[in-house]
Amino acid sequence: MAQPQIAALYFDDAGRLIMGFKDRSNDITVWMSSPDMLVACQTPSGTFQLESNGKCGGKTGALPNAKSNAGNSMGIGGGYYFQVNQGAGGHDYNVAYGLTRGGPNQVVATGMDNSFWYEGSVRWFDTTTGKTIRAYSIYNATASPGTFSKSNGLGSITSIFPPSLEVFDCGRVWNDINGNGIQDCNEPGIPNIKIYLFSQDNPTCPISYLYSDKDGRYCFSVLPGKQYSCSINIKETQDKFGKFNVSPILNDPRYEGIDSDGVVVGGNIVSNFQASLYCGYSFLHCHFGIYNPDNCPKNGFTTYGWGVQKIN
Repeated sequence: MAQPQIAALYFDDAGRLIMGFKDRSNDITVWMSSPDMLVACQTPSGTFQLESNGKCGGKTGALPNAKSNAGNSMGIGGGYYFQVNQGAGGHDYNVAYGLTRGGPNQVVATGMDNSFWYEGSVRWFDTTTGKTIRAYSIYNATASPGTFSKSNGLGSITSIFPPSLEVFDCGRVWNDINGNGIQDCNEPGIPNIKIYLFSQDNPTCPISYLYSDKDGRYCFSVLPGKQYSCSINIKETQDKFGKFNVSPILNDPRYEGIDSDGVVVGGNIVSNFQASLYCGYSFLHCHFGIYNPDNCPKNGFTTYGWGVQKIN
């Protein structure tokens, strides 16, 4: 006798709850497995209502008024939303040992006997219609020792997609009051400074620009692993800040992420970097420290003692 056990849960793009049931009896005995796949849809009150006669959330699926190969009614309420059977002459229940997202409005499930007897397979379904889209055979063997035959030969399945989050490289333009190249806690950011982003494949034409916020911060959306340059134009910055010197680059790992990264190249201050390979936010590059040399304290952080770059 079949022993249903929840094996997988998945919320599709429309918020429907899709459930995969394996047949536990085939983990402990040698017999034909009877997996199952059902869907539940959210009601206006926020609860989930299980499918009935192939219908869920106002949509009719692939097998309303379904009949088994023996001519009996099958499925909750007499039908199935998903096309879980093998078809005429095949088994009534073929999926799902495991399931996951198979693409936009798709779910992919593991099971058995999609095209052949004694086959382990994966099958894609359209979640808006319940119909089978395509299937792949993983193994196909006779009912001989060494195979899972029609038992639970396949389990969970996982989708691998590109990162769902973008990659951002974030920097800051700040008033490095003491000219030491470090973002000290009392040093304010400089707002409304225009920052350009270049691809190092084409360093003459910016691909994007934006302005620093009230704290001097900004973030560019970048592609993982790609080489970029960020820069501020000296004249544009002088028009807003006044005359300034550029803070030194320390090359000290203790200050990574809070030190100044810019060097003078022509009429710009430039920081070259490679974007992170991982999604999310990086704060290691594109920090520009500038300061007015006339106001720089003479307490050991002298204008030239740190090798600053003077802008005339």
